[in-house]
Amino acid sequence: MLEHLRKSPNNWMSFLQQSANHYSRAFQEQVLIVSQLPTATAVMEPELWRKNGYKPNYGSKEIYTFEKAKVLFNDDLEGVKFNKYYDISQVHQISGAGVFRWELNDANEDLVISFLKRNYNQVNTKSLFAAVTTAVNSQVNVMSNKALRSFIVNSASCQIMARCGYNLRSLFRNSDFDMVTKFNNVFEFVNAAQTAVSISEDFLKNIGKIVRKNQKEKQNNGRQNYESRNLW
Repeated sequence: MLEHLRKSPNNWMSFLQQSANHYSRAFQEQVLIVSQLPTATAVMEPELWRKNGYKPNYGSKEIYTFEKAKVLFNDDLEGVKFNKYYDISQVHQISGAGVFRWELNDANEDLVISFLKRNYNQVNTKSLFAAVTTAVNSQVNVMSNKALRSFIVNSASCQIMARCGYNLRSLFRNSDFDMVTKFNNVFEFVNAAQTAVSISEDFLKNIGKIVRKNQKEKQNNGRQNYESRNLW
């Protein structure tokens, strides 16, 4: 899978689109989730699905990941601890109020842009894409290697915008990720990828908090008449 991701900018951008749904997972988990179930959008441990009133569909296969990235380079799995997940497409609800993902809309997008302006001095725009790329760039601008810095900024921004529901092909070009084919080895690539998805995770966790807070306020104001758990 790693060699597939490194093969072309298009492969890497497609991965960022798919893995954006799993931004809270480490890079090695994102790789393994996407490789086993590319259409997965919301994965959780079996016990958490049960706790929230869901049951696996008959015949559904668990998604397996590893806790440590080094397993990606080693075929020896002796003593390796596995994580197990089901995607929301593999379970059905039997009780409770249900779970759902946060989704960005025009109203809470403005809140996100305001947050980025307050927390990143260089951000001064009404465009979410411009705000995100500027804020992300401010986190990696100490890197001396311009090509590597650009790759990390574009990768993190791409994953963030994908999770926010944007069409990546309208925002990025394949040439924005040319560096993916130029790493000297897979270890360099993984290090850069881990940095990018770690930055993406930090931003998306904050965005998720803003959106969930906005949704909760609407619910408390009576604009929503259901009680459910927002877990992604």
